[in-house]
Amino acid sequence: MRKFNMTSRVRNVVTLCASLLIAGAVSAQSIFTGLGDLPGGFTSSGAWGLSGNGLVAIGIANSSNGGEGFRWTKSTGMSGLGVLLPSNPLSLAYATNLNGEVVVGVSESSTGSEPFRWTEAGGMVGLGHLSGTSGVGAAWGVNAGGDVVVGYSYGPNGREAFRWTESGGMQGLGDLAGGIFDSWAYDVSADGSRVVGSGYTSTDEKPFLWMPGTGMQDLGDLPGGISAGAASAINDIGSVIVGASHSTSGKEAFRWESGQMVGLGDLAGGEFSSIARDVSNDGTVIVGEGTTENGREAFYWTETLGMVNLYDYLISEGATGLDGWILESARGVSTDGLTITGTGINPLGQFEGWVAHIPAPSSCVVLAIGGVLVSRRRR
Repeated sequence: MRKFNMTSRVRNVVTLCASLLIAGAVSAQSIFTGLGDLPGGFTSSGAWGLSGNGLVAIGIANSSNGGEGFRWTKSTGMSGLGVLLPSNPLSLAYATNLNGEVVVGVSESSTGSEPFRWTEAGGMVGLGHLSGTSGVGAAWGVNAGGDVVVGYSYGPNGREAFRWTESGGMQGLGDLAGGIFDSWAYDVSADGSRVVGSGYTSTDEKPFLWMPGTGMQDLGDLPGGISAGAASAINDIGSVIVGASHSTSGKEAFRWESGQMVGLGDLAGGEFSSIARDVSNDGTVIVGEGTTENGREAFYWTETLGMVNLYDYLISEGATGLDGWILESARGVSTDGLTITGTGINPLGQFEGWVAHIPAPSSCVVLAIGGVLVSRRRR
């Protein structure tokens, strides 16, 4: 297991925050929770998404049958979602809607790897394929109401982003102009009208925004570097898009708004590589992963703090239970930006999903994390 060289850094953060706590400057603490695993099989889980209200996490865990999509709440713990084909038991949950009542993902079926939509009342239901018969596909995103699903499927032209509705079924979204025909849809706005993902142009893979009537729009890329990237998520109102592009520094997380793409940088240490995975409703909180001297680590970005190491952020906010954990990736954030989910390595060296809830930003965080960033800034 990787060893962290961060004792002095954490000590400084905790010391400062402890003094402010005594002075009454902080009234709430962060809460960190490991999600555990499904019964049976070897211990391993990973969280891939979070409901908009922050109460439901979803992902994949090992059960007695193998890899199985799960749904987790604080009150019920982790529950398996089942599979489409019992003879080939494999499923993975990628996203859930605003209140966590609808979950989408992929499961093996008699027709191949098939996108699914799960509800408590109806269980797991396959959404079919663009080809109409069989193929490979997955559902990656779902709108707030749970009635619009996006992802990819193989159709007559190849792999193609799709948008599925209860009334219209699965519809292909096409691809960007030029290059090979290959597109993916990763997320959708709350009302289901805007879809983001990646497609191919004559230069490379590029992030796109799709809207009815206008189709796919190439969002461009960051200055410098190779012309390649993808859009991972869009906020509920459809105005802010996040993902990764390539700049002169390397692969870099971005935030796109009103036609302008801005790089978010990377965590200090290690090679330059970061990707944004999700964004809050107002677009001011972004989560994902960057690279440090310890390898891949989850980040938390705000307009005030910039990009900070999520582990440091949680420690500074008084979170306990983090000793021995490595937070590798933050995959989802609630609409208010205060609850985050992702995957890490627990103290036993096992992959495990987690959820963290943070209070509203305090002066402690701004001062403490700011000091950490100064001490770790790239040279």
